[in-house]
Amino acid sequence: MIRYDHQIEIQLGILQHCEPGWVFEFGVYKGQSLRLFRHADPTRHMVGFDSFEGLPQAWRPGYPQGHFRSTEPIAIEGVDIVKGLFEHTVAPYFQDLSVPVGLVHIDCDLYSSTATVLEGIAPVLLPGVVILFDEYRNYPGYEQHEYRAWQECREQLNLNTHEIACSGHQQSAWQIV
Repeated sequence: MIRYDHQIEIQLGILQHCEPGWVFEFGVYKGQSLRLFRHADPTRHMVGFDSFEGLPQAWRPGYPQGHFRSTEPIAIEGVDIVKGLFEHTVAPYFQDLSVPVGLVHIDCDLYSSTATVLEGIAPVLLPGVVILFDEYRNYPGYEQHEYRAWQECREQLNLNTHEIACSGHQQSAWQIV
C-alpha cells in the first residue's frame, strides 16, 4: 500500500494508479479536489456531483447541517457539474452509463450520503475502478460514516477489493479486483 503524507498528495498521485477512464466526484464544495485531479491528468473527463446546499444533516462537532454550502458557481474546464441531491441525481445518471470509469472520489462525509452514492454507482463498480474516500478514518466516530457505508457496500455487492493507498490524514483508496 502506498502511504501519502497529506490529502493533496494522494489526490495528485492517485490517478497514476487508476486505469484509463472518467473521474467522478461526489461532494464538490468549491472544486479544489477536481482542480487537483484536473492538474494531475487533464486528459480525463471529469464529473462532479453536489447540491451546493451543504451537509443535509449535522455530521460531527463543528460541522452542522448546511456546512460546506457554496453559492459561488463552479466552472472548471473539462469538468461537468451535476447539481442536485445525490438521491435525485446519482442513480439516474449511472443507470445506463457506458463509459470507462477510472476513479470515484467520495467526499460525502455522512453515512447516508455515502450509502446513497455507492448504491447509485453500483453498476460501474467493476474490476479496476479505484474509489478514494476523503473522510474514511482518523477522526472520532469515523466508523459510522464513509467507512461504514463502504463496508456495507462491499458486503452487499460481494466486491473483491484491496486498499491501495492512504494518507496521513483521513483518506483511503480502494481498488476493485
